[in-house]
Amino acid sequence: MSNATFFWCMWKLQQRTVYCVTLEKAFSTTGRSIWVTLNVWMLIFGFFFVVEEFWFHFNFKESSYGIFLNLMSGLPVLAILTSSWMFVVITSAMKHCVMQCQAEIRQNSIDCSLDDVIRIHKRLCKQMSSTSESLKVWFVTHWFMLAITTVTYVASMVSYFQQAIDWYILYQHLLRSFIHLYIFVYPSYCAASVTTQCNRMLRELNMTTDEDWPTGHPFCNRSQLALFLQYAQYTNCGFQVGEIAFGANFAWFSTPVAMCGLGVKVL
Repeated sequence: MSNATFFWCMWKLQQRTVYCVTLEKAFSTTGRSIWVTLNVWMLIFGFFFVVEEFWFHFNFKESSYGIFLNLMSGLPVLAILTSSWMFVVITSAMKHCVMQCQAEIRQNSIDCSLDDVIRIHKRLCKQMSSTSESLKVWFVTHWFMLAITTVTYVASMVSYFQQAIDWYILYQHLLRSFIHLYIFVYPSYCAASVTTQCNRMLRELNMTTDEDWPTGHPFCNRSQLALFLQYAQYTNCGFQVGEIAFGANFAWFSTPVAMCGLGVKVL
């Protein structure tokens, strides 16, 4: 369900306004560090999946057909990992838009008015809200489904440690638990980091003085900068879920942690 929703959102992303950060734009702006990070994660998960398949073969002496069926059972998890990584690329591009906005405010706003600077920031807010709106259905579906799945897997691990079971079964459940925790936490962290980047831009602008701005820039006048910051605080700029900017304070993570604790107690 999460995968079908994601591809529907990707189609929807292409149909929206020019302000949306599409995959094509994201691929062209994503930095090398993000690609290196994603490739490292691919290698790590690939290695653990290969170990699982070899262990499955030697432990149960299955035929090639049995190994093939076991491989197929892991495809849904790989599909969710892929959609999560595509989301990470999009959020990376959204953060790049924030940095571009900050650079434009600093360099290209000489001899312009405060309204011109607000228009630059308003364009950023449209990029954030349009892209978030297109991905909202997938993000909410992914968040709730993975939160429930993660809680179920983590809570059920207690019984596996309490019983003497096959080491392969334990390894398989540990791997699945880690993967579900990863694909829940990492996209949520990336969405929250977009909001954090927007807040960081405002914080860095607030820390400037007239010496940090070129002659003719409206922010040479501290009162103009104060008016801009007052305006920006009410724009709710960031990765939005509905009307709320998602999780710059990471309060979203407390919910599954509490649910995991409750699940462990109950089971």
